[in-house]
Amino acid sequence: MSARSPVPGVWQKMRTTPMKDWIRGRLSGRYDWKWVIVSAAIPEPCRGLVREVVGRSGLWRREKADVARELVAHFADGVEAGASAEELVERFGDVRQAARLIRRAKKRQRSVVYHARVLVGRVVGVTAVLYVAAILWFMMGEPRPRENIIALMNASVDAQAERDQAWPELRALMLSGALHELEASGKLDPEDVEDQVDGEIPNHVNKLKPDGRLWPLAEAYLAENAATLERLRALTAYPYLGFRVGFEYDMEPDDWRAMNNPTGNEASGQPEAPDWDSLRTEDRLMAQSTLHVLLPHLSIQRQIARSFRLAMRDAAARGDGEAFVAYFMATGRLAAWSAEQPFLISELVKVSIQAYRLEELRAVLRDDPGLLTDSQLVALAHELAVADVSVVEGIYFERDFFMEDYFDRIYSPSGWMTDEGVLVLANYDYLIEGIEGSVKNTEIAMRMLQSSSTPLVAAVIAPRWEMERVADAYYEQIIEASKYSLAELHEFDLGEQIVALSEDPYSLYGVRYFPVVMLMPALEGVLRTEGQTRSVRDAVVIRLAAEVFKREHGRWPADQAAMVPGYLPRVYADASDLKGRPYLLRAMEDGDLMVYGRGLDGDDDGGRVDETTNWPRLPELDENDELIDCDWVLYPEP
Repeated sequence: MSARSPVPGVWQKMRTTPMKDWIRGRLSGRYDWKWVIVSAAIPEPCRGLVREVVGRSGLWRREKADVARELVAHFADGVEAGASAEELVERFGDVRQAARLIRRAKKRQRSVVYHARVLVGRVVGVTAVLYVAAILWFMMGEPRPRENIIALMNASVDAQAERDQAWPELRALMLSGALHELEASGKLDPEDVEDQVDGEIPNHVNKLKPDGRLWPLAEAYLAENAATLERLRALTAYPYLGFRVGFEYDMEPDDWRAMNNPTGNEASGQPEAPDWDSLRTEDRLMAQSTLHVLLPHLSIQRQIARSFRLAMRDAAARGDGEAFVAYFMATGRLAAWSAEQPFLISELVKVSIQAYRLEELRAVLRDDPGLLTDSQLVALAHELAVADVSVVEGIYFERDFFMEDYFDRIYSPSGWMTDEGVLVLANYDYLIEGIEGSVKNTEIAMRMLQSSSTPLVAAVIAPRWEMERVADAYYEQIIEASKYSLAELHEFDLGEQIVALSEDPYSLYGVRYFPVVMLMPALEGVLRTEGQTRSVRDAVVIRLAAEVFKREHGRWPADQAAMVPGYLPRVYADASDLKGRPYLLRAMEDGDLMVYGRGLDGDDDGGRVDETTNWPRLPELDENDELIDCDWVLYPEP
């Protein structure tokens, strides 16, 4: 508008007409502050001054138009009073200061909404600056886990003498394909055997029973693999397995092939060792975590234990007590091998293998106790009396090693989350929930979003010292509960904090301790499994001692006390009784001896069982949350 006409054009009026006038159908142009100045009846020097003041004010167009009118009126009054243009301009003062004062006054007159908006904008701006500073601060930190977790895990194995380790010979057997053949040759194809048996067909011969029509298949399997089974049984004479755990890319190609592709010629699918220098920090932290440590020896041991179980069953069917005892003892040593590195899963495998042989021994005592000589009964009782079914070492390992390594990978040494830690936490969540892919495979924009959320995550997720306090409280209570009987465990209270985490993990409290909630195993259930297996073991020991007692006295003992110390080392307390009274004995009509506990109701119901509870679980509450009025029969299986 430097060369503007005396009368504004239509386009100029359209641009400077407020919406209210548009709605009323008026093309007013009343926000055109420059036209206000041009059309004013004041000297040109005064117009120039007004133009400069209004231009410097930096106000809204409406406010500029109002200021222009006020200044024009001011100078018009001066001209009317007889003052010259030069005098009016000189009296007006400094233009910059006038513009600043006018701007300040006009802004004070603006609405409350405007001032609130300005305040919010300033708060948002300051917050944004602080947030960016926080992002930069968190990016400066980096998790620093222990250097070599594999060496720490294998410390106990490295302390073993190589001559005492079975793994070199077991590995040779695995590489020869014998272990694969042991598993593959026992698989059952329903199409091949469906005409020989009615009902459900098991997937492997190790589930067959001697009284079934398919038992000849089991006999053929055992005959075909007799040499392998005998060699495996001989290997259990070694005191240790001696398997060193590691990452999948650390395995020998031959080992990988034998474990994952035994029929192929190459180690297909084995990941290569990463280029650690080129990996992002969060990817390296995840790849070297305990979650990626392989434990293939556990599946091998379970496979061997299942075959030994079938061999025990076959020995019993053939009346070969010596072979039964030999495979029974060998299975126990397999269980001991499982716990050389005390992972919690290793302890659970140990307990499950112990349960395998307990089941076969219970079947012999029920169906054909005469299979075993007196000396064999005593040897089995001594073996079981000290058989390890505890999982507490695995709980210690979870607390002192696994959780410690987990926290090392999501927190910086200062104890706060880092941007890499947020991504590692997301990867842990993906892995545990079974979601395909990981953060490293997502879009860059999503990665940036996750990294930029670090200050928010750090504000919501508890710092390390708080997280460790909650985790330690949980583990301390569980370790204390590991000393309880099943009856005491039924009364056990984890505490308000832990219950709140387990029952409502999506509450504000649960979200704050999300890293613990995500990985906190259901250790109370693990203790129940241990307690059930321990109780069954104790019942079998009692039944073995009672068998020897009966052979010598011609009758069943009335109670455990009658067998101590000659047949039993001690009286075994009833794990289902809060008072800790001894397990009860009762002669059955079929000539066998029942070993049972009183149940949580604490009274003797003569061996009555609760058919709604799967054995060997301890019956607890009925549908009305009342204690079930029954006993807990441990031998024979109901």
